[in-house]
Amino acid sequence: EALKKPPAPPAPEGETPEPEPPPTTRPPVPEPDREPPPPTPTATVVRVSGSVPPELWNRLGTRVLPKLRSGDELKISVSFEVSVQSTSADDLRAQLRQILSDLGLEGSVSVE
Repeated sequence: EALKKPPAPPAPEGETPEPEPPPTTRPPVPEPDREPPPPTPTATVVRVSGSVPPELWNRLGTRVLPKLRSGDELKISVSFEVSVQSTSADDLRAQLRQILSDLGLEGSVSVE
């Protein structure tokens, strides 16, 4: 209210008062340039693959898997191959299927 002008005195009789000029408005002050927000981080998939010699299998499981569990949506696929005598292949397959069943993996891991 301190910025309002006092009202104009009334015009003498018989005279028309002069119209008041329209109130002045200040043009909008542009906001100072703001830095754009930092980019939203995006997810990147990290894959680990390759052949692992038997002497490192346990260390791979104890050192690499915990690191991978720190991320989201960890997926692990396995592929094992072994050469055996034809006469013992069917018995080995049956044993492997039983092990996978005991682990609850019979629907997601197959034996060929």
